[in-house]
Amino acid sequence: NGSSAVGTFFLRFVGFDRFNVVTSATAKVFEARCYFDGLIAAGTVKLSTGQNFLDEYCIHGQEGLDISHDNYFQLGTIASTEFVENCGPSAIHCTPDQNPGIVPAFREQSLNLSKTTSIGLYTDILLNGYSDDPSLYRVNDYVASLVFNYEYDPGGEAPTDTSLPILTLDHWKTFSPKPNEPLDVRSLDPSKINVIDCGRNGFDVKLDVELEIVDGVEEEFTLEHIVIVGKGCDFTFDSSVNFADAIIATTATGNQTFSGSSGVVLGDDDGCTQGGEVTLITAGSVSFAAKLSAYDVEIIAADDVHIAAKANDMGQHWGTSVTAGGDIQVTTGHTFHGCEGQTVSVFDSIKSWALVL
Repeated sequence: NGSSAVGTFFLRFVGFDRFNVVTSATAKVFEARCYFDGLIAAGTVKLSTGQNFLDEYCIHGQEGLDISHDNYFQLGTIASTEFVENCGPSAIHCTPDQNPGIVPAFREQSLNLSKTTSIGLYTDILLNGYSDDPSLYRVNDYVASLVFNYEYDPGGEAPTDTSLPILTLDHWKTFSPKPNEPLDVRSLDPSKINVIDCGRNGFDVKLDVELEIVDGVEEEFTLEHIVIVGKGCDFTFDSSVNFADAIIATTATGNQTFSGSSGVVLGDDDGCTQGGEVTLITAGSVSFAAKLSAYDVEIIAADDVHIAAKANDMGQHWGTSVTAGGDIQVTTGHTFHGCEGQTVSVFDSIKSWALVL
């Protein structure tokens, strides 16, 4: 409840200077759907042709949407930016003739991009131990669930005490690979935080494995329940390794801090059930220049994210969540499915509020 004085015009000549107006409003606090499965950019979301957005998926460009043609938005999806005039590159591109479904999907809104400003705090926790900041307890809880097999409740409240373990040096395993030398992921330890130290100048580390051949066929290899932190490292994913239940973070600030060969699979193709999530966190940019299949994957980048696809071969994404401090560019044929259960974030849920009548 509140009151406000509203000044008068003619009535002030007879000594009546103001009205007291009393009104009330109700504030609704909620978790916006766009903070889960979606492409959320502080800059511009740039889409070339042939993208499909299904199952209430969300795209948002705070500074604009730059959309080519033949992109399909299923009823219930969201395409948003702060101002309607930022949907382009020209008004004709934001019409059903050019991009079917975009008119009912479009809305004006402004979103909170605080995830990208928390990257430094999060990587500091992984590299240096427990944080006393209560807002980061849930982050520690998720890491602890991977490293120490603690039960993790993604819908639970952040703990109010310090019962979670303080990380000591015993909880780390450090690697110092040579520049551009492949790293055999079999050497990583699921019971520890694996720190890859790439030195002051940094370099690229290829996450690789030598596959075993059984009856003339290479066996698939999945790396599960793993936490990897790069100090100045760029990481290249190889199609020989699938990742599930993994957190991979890096302090590198370059243009391709995460990249991959064609056919990289991240996450567990489990039909959107909980478990198998993969989180990539970087202080730089992400660029997958070939086909990427992602299942319950969260990418948080301080700068740009670029996802391309191999020609004539659709990239499949189920529950993919991308938050970028710069632009997000998607090229050449991807299908993005939202997941009813919503991708589990390593960060606390972002709360939105609105006044309702």
